[in-house]
Amino acid sequence: GALGLAAGAQDTVIAVAVVAMMLAATLILLSERELASKWGVRILDIGGLVEKTPEEERREIHVAELAERFRLTPRETEILHLIAQGKNGPAIRSELFIAEGTFKAHTSHIYEKCGVPNRRALVALLGADGPGGRL
Repeated sequence: GALGLAAGAQDTVIAVAVVAMMLAATLILLSERELASKWGVRILDIGGLVEKTPEEERREIHVAELAERFRLTPRETEILHLIAQGKNGPAIRSELFIAEGTFKAHTSHIYEKCGVPNRRALVALLGADGPGGRL
C-alpha cells in the first residue's frame, strides 16, 4: 500500500481511524446534558464542586421528594428542579436543549401528575410543601 503496510494492516488502520472519527463526531454533536440523560455519562462539572447553600440543598431534597411522591420521570424531575430555581421556560429549554413543544409536553405532565392547573400553582406547591414552608 501507499504507507508501506500489508493490505490487512492497512485495512485495520483505516477501520481504527473510522471508529475514532465516529466517536469524535458523536462527542462533538452531543451536548453534555444529552450524554448524561441518554447515555448515563457524567462529564465532570467544575461548577458542581462549589458547595451548595443550605437553601439550595433543602430545595433539591424537596424537589426529589415531590418527584418521588408524584412519580415524575427523570426529565420531568430535571425540569421541576429548574422551575424550583426560578428559571423560566426559555431558560429551561436553552439549558436542556429541548424544543418548546417538548418543554410544554413535560410541564403539562408535571402539572397533571402534581394535580395543579398551571405553573403558578406548581410554584405554590413547591413553596408550600417545602421545609419551613418555603423554598
